[in-house]
Parts: sequence; C-alpha cells; structure tokens
Amino acid sequence: MVRRIPDRQRAINVQPELSDAGHRGWHVRQLLGQDGCLRDCFRLYLDDKDDALTVLIHLGYLSYDRREQECRIPNREVAGELVNAVRAVKWKNVFDAIQKSKQLLRATLDGDAEAVARGIDAAHDEETSILSYNNESSMACVLSIAYYYAKNDYIIHRELASGKGFADIVLIPRKNVSSPALVVELKYDKDADTAIAQIKRKEYPAKVAQYTADLVLVGINYNKETKTHSCVIERWGGM
Repeated sequence: MVRRIPDRQRAINVQPELSDAGHRGWHVRQLLGQDGCLRDCFRLYLDDKDDALTVLIHLGYLSYDRREQECRIPNREVAGELVNAVRAVKWKNVFDAIQKSKQLLRATLDGDAEAVARGIDAAHDEETSILSYNNESSMACVLSIAYYYAKNDYIIHRELASGKGFADIVLIPRKNVSSPALVVELKYDKDADTAIAQIKRKEYPAKVAQYTADLVLVGINYNKETKTHSCVIERWGGM
C-alpha cells in the first residue's frame, strides 16, 4: 500500500547510504528491469521500502498502477533524470551497471560477438543464480536487464509475433534514430548458430522490415556445462 507522508518527511528515506545492499539493489533493478523481471525484484528487495517508494512517487520519479499494484518509471525522460540522479550522488554500482549496458549495446551494433558474450556473462552473474537460470525465459529476463540502456534509442519487444513464430527479443529504433533494428533469438544449451538459423527459417525479419530494412540478427546461447554464453551476430541481407 502506498501511503501519503508529510512534506517535511519526504526526503528522509531517499538517501543512498540507507540500507545499502537492499535499497541500492532495488534501485539497480528498477532502473534496469521490466515486465516479469521487475516483479521478481519486488519480492526480493521491497520488504520494508514503502516510505522510499512513496517519496519517489510523490516526487514524480515513479508512477503507481493500482490495479497491478506495481511501481514503474513512467517515461524515457524520467528514466534519464534518474540516471542523472544516480550519477550525482555517486551510486557507483548503479552507474557502473548503466555503463555496462551502454557498452553491451555498442558491442552488439559493432558486431563484436565475443564482447557481447562476455557482457551477458557478467549480467548473468550479477542478476540471477545458476539454479534459476534454466530456460530461455530466464535468459530473456536477464537480457532485458542487460540491454536497459537501449531503451534510449529503441522500443524493446519481448516475444514479438513475426514471420512464422515469435522472436524472443526485438529492438526497433525510435523515430529519428538511425541505428539498425536488432532481432535476438535465445537458446539454452544448444548453440548460437542454431538461434541465427531459426531467425531466418521462421522469417522473423519480415515483420521488423516494416519498420526498417537495416537489421542485425543476434543469436545467443547459454552452455550449462561451461556456464558461459556464446554469440553470433549477422547483418541481415534478405532471404
């Protein structure tokens, strides 16, 4: 339940030093999370953070959905302000996570598959345990967090109906953004080439081509034996 608090008390709990592990951990995930990932993080980190959430809602940094009983960052502009706030108060862990997300997007656009695999390995280690990382859905959750920075230039879709099936993750550039669209397919304990082959076989680019002809295909696989990711990146040249 979100409670109204007096003006004189509104700033009390908005301090990065309070509850360092829990409070800051929640902020990392609120900044980077979306969809189901955010609900998981609520259960893990919001045991007694009502006052902090209430402050952020009253200040306009968060919106509150009464029906879903969820808090979320309302728009891109507010997300940018939260990033600036994190930088200003020197929340190093949060700022580092955002910088890693920026570097991951850059590596993807540059076609640096090895750097992408390393970046996803790092995100996996930070965001989930090996025990819960056991299917493509949990992989998609981690990828959504890892690619948070992309929301500046992209609209991110999970399970987008396209061609003859559903693409795991599709990033479509916003208006006036010249970057290519990204079609990402995930595999668990198979191989990244299989992911790329599925993108082509099921014609996932056909739907995305309605928005832009500039496409990058990304196949990502997690090997449960080595506990590492592999990646293949291709520019789309048509069927």
